[in-house]
Amino acid sequence: MLKLTRHVEIPRTGTHKQLKARYPDYTVYGDSNGYFWPVEQTKTVVVSLTFKTLIEAVKRHLTANDISIPIDLERSMNEFSCAEYPAMCEEIDPDSERKVSLWYMAKKFFTAVISAATTGLVSQEEAELRASICAVCPHNKPQELNFCSGCHTAKFVRDAAEALSTRHTSYDNRLDTCELCSCSLKLKVFVPKEGMEDKNIQWHPDCWMRPEN
Repeated sequence: MLKLTRHVEIPRTGTHKQLKARYPDYTVYGDSNGYFWPVEQTKTVVVSLTFKTLIEAVKRHLTANDISIPIDLERSMNEFSCAEYPAMCEEIDPDSERKVSLWYMAKKFFTAVISAATTGLVSQEEAELRASICAVCPHNKPQELNFCSGCHTAKFVRDAAEALSTRHTSYDNRLDTCELCSCSLKLKVFVPKEGMEDKNIQWHPDCWMRPEN
């Protein structure tokens, strides 16, 4: 995976004229040139001088149009910009890439937990069944990566724990963390799996997360 390293260097391409030719059906707005991001839902190309201000501008645009901000937006924008400007990027070392991947998976999971707390959790019977499967799963292991208490994940963890503070299964003392998705299994067994799906993960054959199970 490539990581954009020159966030403040203005790209030579990305002018309104060039972008209008590339995206003829889109509205182009923002700075006269710089980094850009096409928003498919609104047929808009947002342009900004620096990558950081582009992220902020895109988030404002999505919010103004009542569009949920994707949890992997910044990652997707980074990958897009590195494809556009490879000279401004460098490879992330494997360990750093793993931590970035786990951060996005963990953030996605805790967002699903908090959402489920307001829209509905699975039944106690279903949670018990899931927990019985996770308890004997070879991917049920002690957490390998602890996110620092000052990072954004900490708030998700606190909110998620509060949302499910009264829900438990008889398998709690046998549940740790799923090493495939970095999710806390004590919480995960109560969450509708639709919000936690990830096509890039090869779940264990017996896992209740598999579409066919």
